[in-house]
Amino acid sequence: MARLEPGFKVKQILGPLDGVSRTGPLLWTVQALLKEEVGPETYDLANEYICARLAAIIGLPSPPGDFATRYDSTEKYWVTPLVMRESPPPADTEKICAEEPKFTAGTLVFDTWILNDDRHEDNIIYSSTVGLWLIDHASALCPKGENPKEIIEQCVQQTLSNHIFSHHVNRDDVSHWCGRVRGVQPQAIRAAIWPTVKYEIISKEHAGALQTFLCERAQVITRLVSALMRFKEDAKTAGETSEENIS
Repeated sequence: MARLEPGFKVKQILGPLDGVSRTGPLLWTVQALLKEEVGPETYDLANEYICARLAAIIGLPSPPGDFATRYDSTEKYWVTPLVMRESPPPADTEKICAEEPKFTAGTLVFDTWILNDDRHEDNIIYSSTVGLWLIDHASALCPKGENPKEIIEQCVQQTLSNHIFSHHVNRDDVSHWCGRVRGVQPQAIRAAIWPTVKYEIISKEHAGALQTFLCERAQVITRLVSALMRFKEDAKTAGETSEENIS
């Protein structure tokens, strides 16, 4: 797992904001992460925008970001603080769960809610100074399609088959985060989604279906997470049985 750190890197000071003051805000140039729409099956930019805001709503750390256009183009991008690598070598998954039990349990519940099967070592920021942060949600939520409502309805009850933290989280911590997700109001979910329509990233039809998808999954989040945890226990039992047979 990469040991990473979020944050803008200052490249150049351009001068005072008002052109005169020496004590007020300054203009800077900084390095940031710029992501374009590349996934043929997913709404990469919309997913990043929506999931970053949903994470913030329930209290999970994720670098903030927003849509932007380049000075030489009208094409839209997702812009977020740059992720910087640091050393020494990273802690393993089990150690991270031991050091950040609250947020690793929250990550598992959050990924179940947004149907993110793509949580792996390269899309977790872990640092001794900033703790655990979540990045890269382009593959979450639901795929594109001619009938978004139908596709999303098919995904409402879908569970994750596995999760990077599923073998190490505490049930009490998981229960706490399930409660947070269930407590998210529909208005808050709508507020996280509908700006993507304003920016013409997704259609009104897709946004409405996605709102229904997230609201319905929030209400059954405990069952969806329980299914994942049972998969974990079944896999562990199967592994122990195989070892007994070998011995």
